Amino acid sequence: MVTNLTLDDAGFAVLDGSTEALELPSHGRMMALRRNSPYWTEPAMIGQGDEVPEDTILLLWERHDPAAPFGAILPLASGKRRASLAGGDGGLRIVVDGPSDAPAEPVAAIGAGSNPRNLVAELAARASARLGTFKLRSEKPQPAWADRLGWCTWNAFYHEVTAERVFEGLQRLHEQGIHPSLLILDDGWLQHTDQKLTHFEPDPTKFPDGLKPMIDRCKSEFGVEQFGVWHTLQGYWHGVHPDSPLADHYRIVNRPGNTLDIENPGDWLKGTLSTVHPDDIGQFFDDWHGYLADSGVDMVKVDNQGGIMYFGGNETQGGYNRVRLAHAYRNALHASGTKHFNGEVLNCMSMNNTLATAAFQGNATRNSDDYFPARVRYQGKHIHTNAKNGLWTDCFAVADWDMFQSDRTEAHMHAVARAISGGPVYLADKPGEHDGNLARTLADERGHVLRYNAGSGMPTNDRWFDNPEVESVLLKIQNTQRDAKGNVLVGAIALFHCGWEGNDSTPTHEIEAGRAEMPANEAPAITDHWSPQDIEGLEGKRFAAWSPTSQNLIVLHVDSSQEITLKGDEAELFNLTPIQNGFAPLGILDRLSGGAAILDRSHHSCVIGSAGRFGAYVEFAPKRIEVDGKNWQFTYDTKTKLMIVDLNSSQSFSLSIFAS
Repeated sequence: MVTNLTLDDAGFAVLDGSTEALELPSHGRMMALRRNSPYWTEPAMIGQGDEVPEDTILLLWERHDPAAPFGAILPLASGKRRASLAGGDGGLRIVVDGPSDAPAEPVAAIGAGSNPRNLVAELAARASARLGTFKLRSEKPQPAWADRLGWCTWNAFYHEVTAERVFEGLQRLHEQGIHPSLLILDDGWLQHTDQKLTHFEPDPTKFPDGLKPMIDRCKSEFGVEQFGVWHTLQGYWHGVHPDSPLADHYRIVNRPGNTLDIENPGDWLKGTLSTVHPDDIGQFFDDWHGYLADSGVDMVKVDNQGGIMYFGGNETQGGYNRVRLAHAYRNALHASGTKHFNGEVLNCMSMNNTLATAAFQGNATRNSDDYFPARVRYQGKHIHTNAKNGLWTDCFAVADWDMFQSDRTEAHMHAVARAISGGPVYLADKPGEHDGNLARTLADERGHVLRYNAGSGMPTNDRWFDNPEVESVLLKIQNTQRDAKGNVLVGAIALFHCGWEGNDSTPTHEIEAGRAEMPANEAPAITDHWSPQDIEGLEGKRFAAWSPTSQNLIVLHVDSSQEITLKGDEAELFNLTPIQNGFAPLGILDRLSGGAAILDRSHHSCVIGSAGRFGAYVEFAPKRIEVDGKNWQFTYDTKTKLMIVDLNSSQSFSLSIFAS
C-alpha cells in the first residue's frame, strides 16, 4: 500500500513530525480531491505522487491487484492538528498543520478495496471510531428538507431580495404548476455594516413587517412546508460589528484578516474580521436561532464555514488555534440547530477535514462551489466535480449539488444530475422564467422529491480516473434504491456530455445581466457505452430499463452493452430493475428519479412510496391487480409488456399483480 510509512494495526498513520514522504508501490492513474480554496474541493486527475496538488483531502489510485483494484488515503484532523497531502520535487508527502508540540494523533487512514464508495466509507468509519469526534452520514438523521422541492432566492434576486419579490416568485412558480414545499431565503435579508452583522432582525427596508408575517403567508397561501434562511458561521461575511447592539451581549474580538500564509481567501475575508469570542458563540447562536424559530424559520443554510480559519488570527501572535476554533463554532452551530430546527442545517463552504471531523450533528453539506448559470465551460464541470466530490462528502453528510435554474438551455442536464445525486433538489428561477414540464419530472404536486437512498451519486468504477471535461468520454454516474436490508431494488445510471467548445469571449457579467446570450456549446457528439454491470450491487441476469426522458423501455441481459450518443450539455438517465418471476417494477414513469419510489418487492408485488403514473414490466398478461387490497384499473401493452397504473394519492401503496 504505502511502502515506507508505518501504519498501526487499524491502518492509521500517526506522525510526530510536520511532514513525511510517502512511497506508493507500482500503481496506475490517480485522482486527488484537492481544496482549491478554503471552502471547496475539486477533482484532479494525475499520474504520479509528485503531481498531487497541495491541500489534497482524499487520494484515490489504481492498484495492480484484481482483488483490491483501488487504494485510498484519507487525511484527518484532530486535536490541534490537521493533515493533508501534497506532491512536489520530494514526491508525495503527508503535511501536518499545527503546533509541533501537540500530542501525536492519527493523521491519515489508508486502505485498499474493490470499489471506491465502500473503501472510503470504511476509512471514514474507522476514523470515526478512532477519533471519536464525529459521526458518519449513516449514523445521523436524514434532513427532512432534502425531501422537498425547493426554491432559493439567490440566483433569482441576489442581494436585492425583498418580501414582495418572494411573494412574486412563489406566485409565478405556482402559475407554471411548480409547487416548492421548501423555500430558502438567501443572502440579502440581513442588516449589516462593513460586511459585519448588526442585528438579528431582517433589513426593515426590505422586510418592513419582519420575518414572521412573510413566512406565515408563504406557508398558508403557497404551501411552503419548510422555510429556511441564510447566514454565515460568523454572523455575516466579516463577522459581527463591534459597535452594533449585538456587541452589548457577546464579546467581539477583532483580528486582521488574511494574515495566514495559506490559500487566498477572497476579497470578502480581507480587512479586519470581528469574531464572537468562542466562549460566547454558543449563546450567540442560541439567541439568534431562537428568534428565527419563533418567526417560523425551520432550517438554516450556513455559509463561509471554511473561512473560520481566518477569524482566529495567527496562533503564534496570540490568536486562536484554527482547528479548535473551527470545532468550537461548528459544535455551537449544530447544538443550536438541533435545539431550534431539529438538526435541519445545511453546511456550506465547508469542504475541509477540520470541519467534517467535528460533526456529531448536521447531516447535509454543499458538495461543490456554486452553480453559476452564466459561466461558459462551467456546467459540465459542475456536475463532474459533484460526482467525484461525493466520494468524500458522502461519508459525513448528505451531499447537496446546489440549486439550478429550470429555463436555461443546459437545465435538463442539471435536472438529471440532481435526480441521480441522491441529494436535495431546489430551483433558483427568476420570476416568470421557468420550465414547468422539467420541474414536474423532479417532484410531485405537493413539492416532494424522490431520492435514491444509497447515498450520493458517484461515477461508475471505469470513470474515476477519466476527465470528461476534456476527454472524449461520457461521465457515467450511478446510484441505487435499496430495501431495508440493503438489497438493491433499482439501479440508476445517468450519462453526461461534460465537454464544451465554442466562442467563450462573451463576458460572464453580460450574460448574467441578460444583455447577451449564453454561447452555444459546439462540442462534437460523443458515443459511449453503458451496462447493468456499471451499477454497484445490482444483481440479476436480466433487467428492465426505463428512460424517463424518452419514455422508452428496453430489456437487457447482465452482459449487454448499450451504445449511446450525446451532444454537448446533453444527458440521459435509465432506471434498471431486475426481472424476477417475469416481473420488474419500474417506479413512477414521469419522474427522473422514479425508481426511488420502489420501497420493497416480492414475487408479483411491490410497495410504492409515491403517487403518479406507476409502471412495471410484466412478462405475463395480468388478469387483475390490487392496490392496497382493492381491485384497480390498469393498462397493459402486449408488445412492450409495459403495465401502467395511475396512483392518484400521496400515500404509500402496496400493489399486487394476478395472472389468473
